[in-house]
Amino acid sequence: MERLRTLAFQTIGRAVGFAGLAIFCVMVGLAFDPLMAVRAGGILVFILLVVLLYKARAALTADHRQTEMWLYLEKDEKPAEAYAQWAASTVLRDAYIWFARWTAGIAVLLWAVAVLLSAFGIRSAEAVPVFDRQPSMLAPSQVQRSDWTQDTVIKRAKQIVP
Repeated sequence: MERLRTLAFQTIGRAVGFAGLAIFCVMVGLAFDPLMAVRAGGILVFILLVVLLYKARAALTADHRQTEMWLYLEKDEKPAEAYAQWAASTVLRDAYIWFARWTAGIAVLLWAVAVLLSAFGIRSAEAVPVFDRQPSMLAPSQVQRSDWTQDTVIKRAKQIVP
């Protein structure tokens, strides 16, 4: 039974670790906006929590011979067939719930950080316009082709960018 528990924690821990790595990469990708990064992390960790809880529930009725944990067991380590389904499903369920508890704590922590960032006035970055919309700036379809010479474009660009 202890070997089953060790393998269950190793296989589920590996999967949760890879999911955590993906969530971390998304948060690093959004590092230009800390509030958005923390919110995205909180949402993704919450989704991971829901998946873990679903898998914990499904582990009770899933075929134990189709699990990654069962593939790692040697023939002499596998429990008797009458006992195997109960043992494997119980151990998997316990491991899923253990990881789900930690995931829930991390999700709460990320959302608490998001609330604190909002409370201290850190807001999500707003879209910065590339050009200031000025009445003098007309779309190319609104001007004659002769107006768009190289000199005109350079003059207008210098007006926009000081």
